[in-house]
Amino acid sequence: MRAPLAWLLFALGAAIPSVAVLVVALRAASTESARAREEQLAERVATAQAIQRDVDAALARAKEALRRLEPAAVSRLEPRLMAEKPDFADVVVMGAEGQLLVPKPMSDEPPSPPGCLTDRAELLKGDRIAARDRIVGGCPHLKSEQGRYLWPLLALERVAEGSTPAEAIASWIDEHATRLAPAERSVLRARVTPLPEEVRGAILRALARPLALPRTLAALLTEPRGSDSVEAGLRIHRGRYLALVRPMPEGLEAGFVVHEASMIGAPGVPAHLVLAPGARRDATDVALTPELVVHVEPKDGAALDAQARRSGHRILAVGVAGLLTAVALAAVLFARARKAQRLAELRTDFVAAVSHELRTPLASVRMLSELLEAGDLPNDERPEVERTLAGEARRLSATVERMLRFGALARGRLSVQKSRMRAACILEDARDRFHKAHPDKEIIVDAPKSLEMDVDPALVGLALDNLLSNAAKYAAEGHPYRIEARRDGHHALLSVSDSGPGIAACAQRRIFSPFERADDRLSRATEGTGVGLSLVRGVARAHGGDAFVKSTVGVGSTFVVRVPMEGS
Repeated sequence: MRAPLAWLLFALGAAIPSVAVLVVALRAASTESARAREEQLAERVATAQAIQRDVDAALARAKEALRRLEPAAVSRLEPRLMAEKPDFADVVVMGAEGQLLVPKPMSDEPPSPPGCLTDRAELLKGDRIAARDRIVGGCPHLKSEQGRYLWPLLALERVAEGSTPAEAIASWIDEHATRLAPAERSVLRARVTPLPEEVRGAILRALARPLALPRTLAALLTEPRGSDSVEAGLRIHRGRYLALVRPMPEGLEAGFVVHEASMIGAPGVPAHLVLAPGARRDATDVALTPELVVHVEPKDGAALDAQARRSGHRILAVGVAGLLTAVALAAVLFARARKAQRLAELRTDFVAAVSHELRTPLASVRMLSELLEAGDLPNDERPEVERTLAGEARRLSATVERMLRFGALARGRLSVQKSRMRAACILEDARDRFHKAHPDKEIIVDAPKSLEMDVDPALVGLALDNLLSNAAKYAAEGHPYRIEARRDGHHALLSVSDSGPGIAACAQRRIFSPFERADDRLSRATEGTGVGLSLVRGVARAHGGDAFVKSTVGVGSTFVVRVPMEGS
């Protein structure tokens, strides 16, 4: 089976289990990501349930503490309530008319400067623009009849006209943000849209601050929504807030209020989780009333999602790495098996080739010897038979010598007996030996007479014989062949060139391996054992050099033996 087809079949065979493993890895990664998210959700649910239990227990203790509370003056009630309040609740004491006594209401605004307008109604009298300018110029704390600040809205009109810098609006809102009611904040958020982006951002950040606690509680306690009930002497309000209050003498009420802001700041929440407003109606909710619900969520949800994805990615990476390792290992084993199979085939071909090369001269020797033994040859034919017999004997000897040298090379026992030789002599001897076997082939020898080398002449001659023999086999019409010797720095280069069909680049490396050939189809049409070039490289390396080829398809090839010069 040809190598490309074998590798194609291997790829197809490996693709099926690989796809199956990849699908399993993807599903495992998805399952791992889902498992990580489920673990995160389970942690949030467990946290919510623990907080709910703690809240319920704390509220039960708070109710019991209120029932035990003895009537006293406001100044004495506050510290007692502070000692008993739950961590997530605020203390309140209200007067007979429902006014907030604890926490103390915010101090009144500083008095307006002399000459400041004191009533919005004055804006409707006379020149409104003049009144607006007076308010913006010197009445920053003036409020409407509904208790809303006038200054920021009027100042925004002047900003639009270019009379007041936008930064002045930002400075005023930064100073008064905690005093602004929710309705005022909503109006200002809508009105500051045309302002420069930097100023608008500063204003929006200021408006995002929580209301001051007295204002927050005052706004909540006037909230009409919700329901009131009486339980064991306590008035309990359930709505947007939860109030536990106990009536006291002189119309006072004292107790605790739990609202969204106080719940969000409750302790006992792990550092990576937070309590967030707004009900989701799931297992992560902590509910005190149907309208007062907070839920447990990650402080950094994106980071937890990324962590869950990373868990899946790790599983996928391990699966893919295992798959690639398995495929790579299978490819290596398959390549080794193919190489072993190829080597077995080449060795079989080698044995067949050696047998053929030995059988042909042996058959000739036997036939000619029998003719001589029988004495049936005419005298005029006897010299020709003797020459043929000697030639076949030399051919047989050369084949046996080549096999012995290859065996020594394969065992690492190729010995080198160096002597000082002129390169020209070695090349001329190789030419003469080649001419005896191929008298019809022309060879050109090019070697300086002065070039001398320390080499084993027998081994170098054997290498040149193999190169010339290959030229005669594979480039039969590519003569005249050229054998050349020249010096290249500290090395001598011996080369054999032809103008034959050339060798493809992909085959130029492997042809120096035992039993390998450049073109299987061409090689099958020629005799040979496939060890000639391997022996050439072995001879070169035994001398401390190397062998290589330069070839262009359709132009020809040059095989080079490079050996070190003396003292290099």
